[in-house]
Amino acid sequence: MNTLQGRVWAFGNNVSTEYMMPGFTMLGKMSDEEAKRHCMAALRPDFVPGVKAGDIIVAGENFGCGSSRTASRLLLALGVSCVLADSVAGIFYRNSINTGLPVIEYPGISALISDGDLCLVRLSDGIIENRSNGRTTSFLPFPRHITAILEAGGLIPMLKREMASARSRPTPEK
Repeated sequence: MNTLQGRVWAFGNNVSTEYMMPGFTMLGKMSDEEAKRHCMAALRPDFVPGVKAGDIIVAGENFGCGSSRTASRLLLALGVSCVLADSVAGIFYRNSINTGLPVIEYPGISALISDGDLCLVRLSDGIIENRSNGRTTSFLPFPRHITAILEAGGLIPMLKREMASARSRPTPEK
């Protein structure tokens, strides 16, 4: 998970979680597999049919504003490898990390990367390379506790592994 590479899907400012996970997908308890077909459809009808595993979302300001729904689950189900945005809503950031989706907030990133560009992101080095125009920039890598969550595939898988590991250790004799 350290190096991510994919085609860029560019979005503008104020992309709400409602666009990622429309409310009607939650009312009937749709599975993520069903609901992902509606992800971003109101903004980009070409997104779901065109997105490939590893692709990257680049957005403007306030990406993920709106409700606290865990819309990042659908982005992951579609194969999106990470989100790069000028700014990100706090709850979306936390939900994304907890579900295992790296989100990098980098003011001005949307001016450096265009729709359709090929982009490479090296998480541990804090490097973003636009392979289409040759521009490279750096960001502050994630702290160790965030990296651990992402490497585990999310907070719940990390905690389950830690619990299983704790159960398998011999208890000290008293």
